[in-house]
Amino acid sequence: MKKILISFIGNNDCQLSQGKEGAILSILREREFDFLYILYNDTRYLQFASEILLYCKKIFPRLTVRYQDAESLNPIDYNLVYPSMVSAVQAIQQEHHNQETDYTISVTSGTPTMHSCWILIVMGGIIKARLIQSSRESGLQEVDFRLDDFPMISTEKQTRIELTKVARENKLLRKQVMDQFPELIGEHESILQVKRQIDNLAKYDIPVFIGGESGTGKEVVAKLLHFNSPRKEGPFVPVNCGSISENLFESEFFGHKKGSFTGAIADHDGYFSQASGGTLFLDEIADLPLPMQVRCAGVRNCDAVRSSVPGPALPRCG
Repeated sequence: MKKILISFIGNNDCQLSQGKEGAILSILREREFDFLYILYNDTRYLQFASEILLYCKKIFPRLTVRYQDAESLNPIDYNLVYPSMVSAVQAIQQEHHNQETDYTISVTSGTPTMHSCWILIVMGGIIKARLIQSSRESGLQEVDFRLDDFPMISTEKQTRIELTKVARENKLLRKQVMDQFPELIGEHESILQVKRQIDNLAKYDIPVFIGGESGTGKEVVAKLLHFNSPRKEGPFVPVNCGSISENLFESEFFGHKKGSFTGAIADHDGYFSQASGGTLFLDEIADLPLPMQVRCAGVRNCDAVRSSVPGPALPRCG
């Protein structure tokens, strides 16, 4: 069984160069683990995480150290911190999905908001893990509530939780996109033409077709269309059409009710409902059978930005 420690890196872990080990290393000196996942909410912590990695290679050579992104613009905003932490935990679980694992989470490092979110994540059943805390006064301790009246968080409607997560992350996504892609860089006539087309098409409530080879920036153009349109306050929902099988098409795009078929354990809003009021980006739509493409083209409750076939990365009405 793999023993895995998950911990945010905090300010007390950033003083290794000053001879102070901090909470993460103090835990490793008391308990043995196979993996250490260092979560960071800001890229400035990566420098200190790398120092811990190098230190562990010398002191704990059998330990595998990995970094895990859990970035949030505001480390005390529950609406940003919680979905970011859930995504980080799910990524770690996916990496070990076919292995026997024993998870331990340190709640020592991070903000009080992060401490609370760890409790919600464990009590909500997102991950089965023990919680520990470390302090200079009390050493290493298990965090055990043992409260009969502690409300267990229902996971029956996990799909709706995911939709809420997408909506909350949308604020972060808008900020990231506008910071990372304030405009397409370049003054060549082809780039200027793309800029003009984005400026023109973003004003209208119409489907848009984006063609281009892989890596030419089709999703970048789709995001720019969304965040420069009247629907910019709505969700931007990207869908990889190549990963959707024909028998799941109806359920994935149009949703289903609980109990409508075997395995439907909860109501599921389809992609069109999720993107209502915003933009649905149908990546590689040509991978869908033609009848399905026709059905997608007929929906008008959201902007449909579709990308599929080779060609110049220029948006045009579809």
